[in-house]
Amino acid sequence: VAAAWGLGGPLVPPAPLSLAEAAVGTLVVERWVSDPTERFEVAPPQITCATAIRAPRGLQDALRHEWWHDGARVDVVDLDVRGGREEGFRTWSTKRNLGPRPQGRWRCRVVTAAGQVVGQIRFEIAG
Repeated sequence: VAAAWGLGGPLVPPAPLSLAEAAVGTLVVERWVSDPTERFEVAPPQITCATAIRAPRGLQDALRHEWWHDGARVDVVDLDVRGGREEGFRTWSTKRNLGPRPQGRWRCRVVTAAGQVVGQIRFEIAG
């Protein structure tokens, strides 16, 4: 069947990953954002996107955080995830260069190496 589809290899369904929790803020304490928000009144010097990913025990996979601003992808950060923690494996990335005009709608998407979107969190920078 794989050859008929032109894939050249066995068909293996992707491991079930899900976004257990996500937060954005400016500080990380004990592996999580300590000041979560959905709106920044002024642009901070940096923003951290923290995500908890549920994955099967023993799974180790590559993920990435894609940072989007007003519909355009502006940054990609490669991450690793290891499965087994019921609350989800915690990981984060920090966006330090927000650009000359950071105001607008932002999102941090969690994407597998194969391009599957696991989840996302949206936030806004007002001024």
